[in-house]
Amino acid sequence: MKSIEEFLSSSIMSIVAAKGLELIDMHILDKGNFFQIRVLTDYPQGGIDMQTCTKLNKAIVSFLEENAHIIGKDYAVEVSSPGADRPLKNKKDFQRVIGRNILVNLTEPVLDKKELKGTLSAVNNNDIEMDIKENKKKPYTHSVRIPYENINWGKVLF
Repeated sequence: MKSIEEFLSSSIMSIVAAKGLELIDMHILDKGNFFQIRVLTDYPQGGIDMQTCTKLNKAIVSFLEENAHIIGKDYAVEVSSPGADRPLKNKKDFQRVIGRNILVNLTEPVLDKKELKGTLSAVNNNDIEMDIKENKKKPYTHSVRIPYENINWGKVLF
């Protein structure tokens, strides 16, 4: 039998997909007497607006009202867009920003660093490739490959 959190998670993922949106992140927190539900979403190509977030929030709340007997607790729902600081977490995220300057936070050091800044030059099945500029006095660039499993998160630098 599914836990309430699993039921909420799978149901909300279906609602998001039915609206033609991509689920970026979701947190369902059991606060004791209520669930706090935070949904981060966007269109696959980006560009979600406040009106779309509001409509999705209403759809989720409507679902929760219809299933109140299953959930058994109050709830608070927050739906938001990822904004300019949208996290880069998977292959699809990285593909959207090829050619841009990014920062990646790593689980294991690469070039003796746990964070690398550079230009994302390629996105492969198992890793990304970044062009890293080293040495400010005599700059040179070299390419490094970083496996997805070594990436905690990434973000676009502006």
